[in-house]
Amino acid sequence: MKLSENRAFALLWRLTNSIVACLGLWLLFSTSASGRGPVLLLYFTTQTNIFAALLALALSVGTLRQILKLGPRGEAFSIHPLLQSGITLWITITFLVFATMLSGYLFSMGGSGRAAMILTHYVVPLMCFGDWLAFMPHGRLPARAALLWLLYPLAYLVFSLARAELGPPVFERGSRYPYFFMNADALGWGNMAWILPAFGLAFWLLGLGFESLDRRMGKRYAVLPRWPRTGSGTSPLE
Repeated sequence: MKLSENRAFALLWRLTNSIVACLGLWLLFSTSASGRGPVLLLYFTTQTNIFAALLALALSVGTLRQILKLGPRGEAFSIHPLLQSGITLWITITFLVFATMLSGYLFSMGGSGRAAMILTHYVVPLMCFGDWLAFMPHGRLPARAALLWLLYPLAYLVFSLARAELGPPVFERGSRYPYFFMNADALGWGNMAWILPAFGLAFWLLGLGFESLDRRMGKRYAVLPRWPRTGSGTSPLE
């Protein structure tokens, strides 16, 4: 039996991811300084981990219902591929940005703070990507998916810049911005004029990579209709 058709293993993976994601968020908020809990919601990391936790919970519930109704074998439950792939892409961005630009913060933390960083920046993204790779039906993404996935990072950028202009400094050392590479006060708008488009280009290229990998994996199977498929057990309405 193919791994992608092992609903029992998919349920175990998704339940584990649900627990890990919730634990990471709990540690993140419980180790923050008093009164800074709401500030954490302004971080891309926190938002994408909340998305990932909700996705893992939805997939767990859907897979459990599948097993009870249809048995442990067959295509595992999935939501709309555009949304499921989008959440996976966004949490992958969290992983890549932290791993390449922010991982030094781990050395300044200890105990549960370091555990929170590891869970939210490494473990949850990798488990989400593993779920997407192994259990989501491929070859069903709509056209221009990579562009559509940019809408959330763009909305996050606009919100963060607007909040910085309208709200008080709330971050470490009086910064108005959640990340140093978005700090227009320190970098200047001249540098921001190329830094932000560079990030946007990188995210778009990563989305194209997801699209390409999805198409390649979809070719392993027969030509599939667009989601949802009737009778497959993948629709949340079933």
